[in-house]
Amino acid sequence: MKSNHISLAWGILTIGISMLGFFWKLDFIESNSNKIILFLFGVLIVLIWFNNKNEIERDKIKEELDKKRNEIEIERDKKHEEREHIRDINEQARQKKTFDILYRLTNAIVEIFPNSEYHNRYYEFKISTANHKVDDLTWATFDKEGKLDAPRPKYLEKIQMAADGGVNYDEIFIFQNKDSKLHYDRLKKLKYHYNKAKKHMRTTSRYSCSYFAIDELGFDFPRIQFTLIDNDEILFTSSANNNEKFRIKNSQLTKVFKNYYEQAWSLSEKLIVNGEIENEDKILELIKPLENEKK
Repeated sequence: MKSNHISLAWGILTIGISMLGFFWKLDFIESNSNKIILFLFGVLIVLIWFNNKNEIERDKIKEELDKKRNEIEIERDKKHEEREHIRDINEQARQKKTFDILYRLTNAIVEIFPNSEYHNRYYEFKISTANHKVDDLTWATFDKEGKLDAPRPKYLEKIQMAADGGVNYDEIFIFQNKDSKLHYDRLKKLKYHYNKAKKHMRTTSRYSCSYFAIDELGFDFPRIQFTLIDNDEILFTSSANNNEKFRIKNSQLTKVFKNYYEQAWSLSEKLIVNGEIENEDKILELIKPLENEKK
């Protein structure tokens, strides 16, 4: 930088001396040709200085641009690495979630009931030992007219004791099947709970039930019958359509059936809610065939 300034000074001095030679007599440059040569030499030095200065400025600008470009590339690479890191974290989380789901599914407890007696005993045991919630979907299809014996007294007592003890017991019924066949066993079950509510024998009861009219739901609508115990265990309780009776203990699968049950409950017509009669006219209409059966 210092040498450039010296060059500029020499150029200006040379131009100045040549200009003085045109107006004053100088002994060391007497001829006009020498003065012109000296002037042009000074101009050349100045032009060279300006050219060097421009190159220096261009180099400086180029250096700044290269620096900015490098900074941008570094920042871009940094952001790319951050995105890759986040993507890796998300992928690891997704894989972990998938593995957790698979682990929970593959670690389900599944037990097929060997016979009806074992199934009935286990079913009554789970109802009597439930802690806070039972969701009972009683709507499976049936082939013959349901002129069955009255529901097992011990089974109904277990439900009553659980509901009166503070367990929320919700039950969804379908009483008719195709060709208007009635399931008398279910109607007797409804009548039992209705009589208890009618006599105010269940003042602290948490028993609730509802129903679907088969003509509204559809005769061919597929209906899987199951009972959820404490949102932790699923009991498949119907032998309709040659189904096996079995149980599954798995929190992940239970969530699926719980969501299904809650949607069905919200769409059904309520008959009894927490031990209180919700729709007595409908209940009397539903259980009327039982009175006719006695005649």
